[in-house]
Amino acid sequence: MIAGFDKVIFTYLHSWAGVSSFIDGVVVFCAVYLLYVMIAAIILWTISSFVSKNSDFRKKTISLFWSAAASALISRLIIAEPLRILLARSRPYEVQALSHQLITHAMERSFPSGHATLAFAIAVAVYFYHRKAGVIFFLLACVIGASRVIVGVHWPSDIVGGIAVGIIGAWTAHHLITKPLWKKSGA
Repeated sequence: MIAGFDKVIFTYLHSWAGVSSFIDGVVVFCAVYLLYVMIAAIILWTISSFVSKNSDFRKKTISLFWSAAASALISRLIIAEPLRILLARSRPYEVQALSHQLITHAMERSFPSGHATLAFAIAVAVYFYHRKAGVIFFLLACVIGASRVIVGVHWPSDIVGGIAVGIIGAWTAHHLITKPLWKKSGA
């Protein structure tokens, strides 16, 4: 069952689909590929730390990498997937005809959004180590979430659920796994 506010917000955001081919292209890129850009940035950041002469920076960056990886795994596989199976919520295009279907997506469960879950888990992991970079990652995660609604594959509450799951997963990974290991290694 979809709440009224979900439909209202969805209708407004989805109304941006089909406005122009340029906007559609940007939104599709953000909805589909921006998450991979975030992941690539973490990987490149980690690789670049190996050429740094600053060993503290290298240790911190490697810890960030493992924190982001653990956050993603905990958020997506341990929390989000069971929720998706239990709640079995339909996607917007399954419930109503959309004026513009910008991307095709398998008919599968939509709550919580997997993209939002991963994007916010990564953003929180980055924020724990580098606040300024974390803010940038949070903004990118918000763009991903809004784009997933605009293209018509998620309800706004799917995104909010993904945000909550990503934050919980990242907090869990940081405080129960990577932070204790980081301290144990003397970093």
